[in-house]
This record gives sequence, structure tokens and C-alpha cells, in this order.
Amino acid sequence: MRRAFRLGIASVMLLTLFAVGLVVETSGGKSSGLPMIQTVGAQSNGQGQPQNCSNRIISGRYAYNVQGTIFAPPPVTPAAAVGVEDFDGMGSLRISDVASFAGTVVSRTGSGTYSTGLHCDGIAFLLTGFPVGTIFHLHAVIIGRGEEIKFIQTDQGTMFTGTAERQ
Repeated sequence: MRRAFRLGIASVMLLTLFAVGLVVETSGGKSSGLPMIQTVGAQSNGQGQPQNCSNRIISGRYAYNVQGTIFAPPPVTPAAAVGVEDFDGMGSLRISDVASFAGTVVSRTGSGTYSTGLHCDGIAFLLTGFPVGTIFHLHAVIIGRGEEIKFIQTDQGTMFTGTAERQ
């Protein structure tokens, strides 16, 4: 009797897990019968498999562009930049770009730190020489095992987004 009871409980648990799995979708829009194997919020590798990330996934040279607006302090200033950034795979980065602030064009260099989460998102802190001593705070999403990074600046009074692609 105990064995039948245990088998019954185990069967109900498995059926419940499978039924819950039918309504959970992967990031590719496909239903998964075994969602407990996937990391919550992890990116799909395009085959429905989760992608776990670490700082090592972002390593090497990336070309990037960023565009947006500075709202504070006034006046409102549109800005854009294109450049390259080098990630060391251990949490440090260096940049070199050309930026335009409302038509004033400047060459910049900078350095900073980054960290990635298991769910292929990340944060970065970047110090540049122009504007002098400015620290930028970024939130990023890593795509395609580090082939592409989409990011947004999270500093108050700004609205910037950009994309970086591995070279």
C-alpha cells in the first residue's frame, strides 16, 4: 500500500511538472516540456537551449554605436557616438570613439568595468575623458553567445541606447 501511494504521488508530481511545462514558452516562442532544466530568464541559443553567461563570454573587440539625448542639465542635447571597445573577459574594458554632442565632435577614450549575469544581462561602468570625469552606467543584454550586445544608459537625465557587435 505504501509503495502504491508513493508511486501515485510521484506520478502526480511528474504529470504536474509536465503540464506546467506545456504552458511555459522559451524565448524562441516554443513550448518546453521540461522548463525546470532551463535557467529562468536565460537566453535561448536559437535551438531552444538556455544560454548561461559569465564575463568570459564578452571578450575581444566590439564595434558599437550609441545615440540619444541628454536632458539634464539644460539645454537638451542630442548626442551620438561610434567606436570600438575591447573587453578582457575578466571584467575590464577600454573604449575609443568619436562622439557628437549637438554637432560638437570630439574624440574620446575611456575605461571601465563590467559584469555579466548568468541570464546574459549585464552592467557596465565607464569613465570617459569627455565630458570630463563623466561616469556612465549601462545595463546590457548579451545576444548570440556574445556576438551582439544591446545596451541602455541608466543615468538619470539621459536617454541613450546602443548596439555593439563582435569584430
